[in-house]
Amino acid sequence: SKGWAILLTNPKNLPTAVEQHLKNYRVENIYLIGGTNAISENIAGQINYTERFAGANRYATNCLIIERFANDLDFSKIYTAPGEGQNNYAYALAGVPLAAQTSSPILLNSSNLPAETKVMLLRHLKVASEIIALGDEDVVPTRVLRQFEQCYEQVLRSVFDQQGVYGPTNGVTTIDGNLVITARDVTVQNTVVEGDLLISEKIKDGEVHFKNVIVKGRLTIRGGWDSRITGTNLVAASVVIDTKKSDEVEFLLKDKSRIGVVQLRSNAILDDSDCTADGFTNVDIARAEDVQLRGKFNIVNFSADGVAIWCRSAEIKTLNARSGGDIWGYGSIGTANIGSDGVTLDIIPSSANIAEGFRAYIGGKRFSAGTYNSAQINERLREP
Repeated sequence: SKGWAILLTNPKNLPTAVEQHLKNYRVENIYLIGGTNAISENIAGQINYTERFAGANRYATNCLIIERFANDLDFSKIYTAPGEGQNNYAYALAGVPLAAQTSSPILLNSSNLPAETKVMLLRHLKVASEIIALGDEDVVPTRVLRQFEQCYEQVLRSVFDQQGVYGPTNGVTTIDGNLVITARDVTVQNTVVEGDLLISEKIKDGEVHFKNVIVKGRLTIRGGWDSRITGTNLVAASVVIDTKKSDEVEFLLKDKSRIGVVQLRSNAILDDSDCTADGFTNVDIARAEDVQLRGKFNIVNFSADGVAIWCRSAEIKTLNARSGGDIWGYGSIGTANIGSDGVTLDIIPSSANIAEGFRAYIGGKRFSAGTYNSAQINERLREP
C-alpha cells in the first residue's frame, strides 16, 4: 500500500535491470528478504540496504517481515499462499496488489500452518479477521484453513447469537474484550465495548440497532445488506463496511452519534441527517460502485475507480477525488480537489482544484488543470 517495489534477484549476482532500477530511482529504504543463501554477501555489499530479514526458514522470515511492519498492516484481511513447491512463489506475488489495497499481510503456508506463524497470528488476529486463500486445495489445503480457524477461536470475544435486546435498561455495562453479533434483528444498548465489534455476515439482511453504545476499537460491518444499521448516540473511532453483496448497507446515525472515519469497501448508504453531533466525520471510499450520502460530511475521499456517489441533501466540506467517479444529486461541496481523470461533478463546488495533467467535467463542461471558484465555474457554464 506504500507503493514499494518488489525486485527479484538470483542468489549470487544482482541482475543488470535491478541494478539500474536502484540507480535511477532515489530509493530511501532497501530491504533484503532472505539470508545469504537467498541474497549473497556479494549482492549485499553492492547495496546500501536498510535491513535484512533472515529467519531460520522462509516461514520465520515471513513472520519477521510482518512483525516489523505490523503497525502499518490491517489484519482484518489475511491472505495465505504456498511457501514451497516449484514456482509456487507466484501465488504470493500475484496476491500482492490485492493485499496492498487493504494493507493486508500475506502469510506463507506449507502443508500445515507453520508453528512460528501460529505464534505470530495470536498476537495480531482481530475479531474481524478473515482468512483468504491464494490458490486451490493443492497449494492451500483445507487443514491449513482449519488451523487458521483454531487460532481465531482463541481471540477473546463475546457473541450475541440470538435475536433480542442486549444491555441494561438503566446504567452502563462494559465488555472488556471484543464483541461479535451473529444474529439478525439485535439491539445493543447502554454498553461500552473496549475492543473491536464485528457485525457478522451471518445476520444476512437483518437489522442491528445501537443505543448509547461506545466502541473503543473498530466497528466492522459485514452483514445487513439491503437493510439498516442504526446508531442512536453511537460513538466509534472507526468503521469499516465490507460486505460480499452488491446491495447497499444503510448506516443511519441519530442524535449525538459520532464516527471518526468510515471506510467503504462495498456499497453503502450513509445518513446522519438526524444527528445533532458530528455524525460521520470523514468518509474514505476505497472500493465501491454505488454510494449514497445524506447529511453533513467533513471530508469525503474516493479512490474506487468509477464509483457513483449520489448526494441526497449532502453537505461535503472537502471532496478529494483520487480516481474517476461521478458525483451527482443535490447538496453542496466546499472544496473539490481533483487528482485523476474521469471525474464528473454535477454539483458545483465553491472551489475546484484540478491537479496538473488532469481534466474534469463540472456541470457538464470540461475543465483543465487549475483552480476555479464557483463564480468562474458558473461563468464558464453560461458560455454557449
